[in-house]
Amino acid sequence: MKRINKGLSLSYVYFVLNTVLTIVVSAFIVRIIGKTDYGVYQTVTAFVSYLVLLEFGTGSAMSRNLSLLKKDGTDTEQVNKNVSTVWSLTIILSAFIILFAVVFYLLIGDIYANTLTAEQIIVAKRLFIFAAFNLLCTFLTQTLNGVLIGYENYTFEKTLSLVKLLLRSALIVVWLIIKPNIYAIVIIDATLSFSVFLITLLYCVIKLKSKLVFKYFDKGVFKFTMPLCFAMLLQTIVNSANGNVDKFLISVMLSPEAVSVYAISTMLFTTFSSVGCIPLSMYMPTIADSMKKGAKGEELSEYLVKPCRLNAFILGVLAFGILVVGQQFLTIVYGAEFSESWIYAIIIIAALLFNEFNNVIINVMDILNKRQVRSFILMITTVFNIIGSILAIKFWGMLGAAIVTGISYVLQTVILNIYYKKKLGINVCKLFKESFKGIFLCLIIAAAVSFPLRYVIGNLYAQFFVCGGVFCIVFFVLFVLFGANKEEKMILLRIKNKTLKKSG
Repeated sequence: MKRINKGLSLSYVYFVLNTVLTIVVSAFIVRIIGKTDYGVYQTVTAFVSYLVLLEFGTGSAMSRNLSLLKKDGTDTEQVNKNVSTVWSLTIILSAFIILFAVVFYLLIGDIYANTLTAEQIIVAKRLFIFAAFNLLCTFLTQTLNGVLIGYENYTFEKTLSLVKLLLRSALIVVWLIIKPNIYAIVIIDATLSFSVFLITLLYCVIKLKSKLVFKYFDKGVFKFTMPLCFAMLLQTIVNSANGNVDKFLISVMLSPEAVSVYAISTMLFTTFSSVGCIPLSMYMPTIADSMKKGAKGEELSEYLVKPCRLNAFILGVLAFGILVVGQQFLTIVYGAEFSESWIYAIIIIAALLFNEFNNVIINVMDILNKRQVRSFILMITTVFNIIGSILAIKFWGMLGAAIVTGISYVLQTVILNIYYKKKLGINVCKLFKESFKGIFLCLIIAAAVSFPLRYVIGNLYAQFFVCGGVFCIVFFVLFVLFGANKEEKMILLRIKNKTLKKSG
């Protein structure tokens, strides 16, 4: 648990820094290179993201497989077989990614002939080369990170990610100040991703003695791994569709400027969604261990309450915070022309809140090798999202895309939780009740008190700081007094005592 807590702490530190720096740097990029060039960049990233479909979730497969084995020397042969098999699959998939990247590159001119100028298409092709290389390096690194999680090493990858994040932000700002150029972003991203891949590879080979070779490839391990990989493929299709299909459709049906506006809302709800995934990998080894010992039904549900409640707290604060001051924040950072991005983000985030809080259940499905069921459920709602978005964009533009995507997440939530209850025996009603108990009501009251102040205060900056400050103060006071459970109050008391001790 200490390693999990340390990993979670680093993950949330990374999330906060990543959120702040991503927003600040993206705003800086928009102001330096302009709304149109930024729209071309976002168009390329949305297009190249479809190569992610070939990743097959090898990182998740690696961590799941290793979590079910003992790394104390008694299962060395099986560890070698699992590492070698999944890594071999990764190399094969990497070759396909390169092949499809070449095909995608050749299609750029035809796909965007009606929305990009000839000069913009040339720029898009150059950006695509670096973006595709960046994706390839990231894919290879994710599989290696699966080795780290399997060995319950939660800090190396997070520390490296923090260093990469800080370097990326600094290098982009310096480069654009010296010479404003859209290529700076993709070149820096590709270089840093390649460096992280090499460092992680050396760590796994030298420190963990991982057998990243074809020698130990095992057909039995391959057969055991493929159901999860297939399920991850389907889920990646879903995530790619839900996260990028709107931008892709808007880039084809509307304009680069519209892509820029919607890209900001995408950044907000993607960041929100990523928070809900933080406990996912951290709890995989311990959930695997508890299930091997026979935990199921109510016992397993009880164990899941803690990570679900943690998610509910953080996601709830973030969602209601965006509701209260998100529009002012976007206007201050990006400019008034991006303020409408707020409403698109809010629509989707409202649906995501109840979809993401119990994400840790995915670990249970992985261990039972039933992730494909979840993926099929998500596929159904994604088909609805794609068809609905095409129709909605024609009539209502970006607002229609956001509404349809939000509805698709609501459908996912309902169907998935019925499955969790009926087939996995998880008490989802208890998870909802215990996770949001003492949190949700406090959030509603805090938002009800702070949101109306925006109509009383005239100054934009004052609205942001006053409304945001009132929201935080009211919520945390209510939570400490009425919302926190006994364990949480003990944690808060320990933090208070440590703070007073240090200040004293």
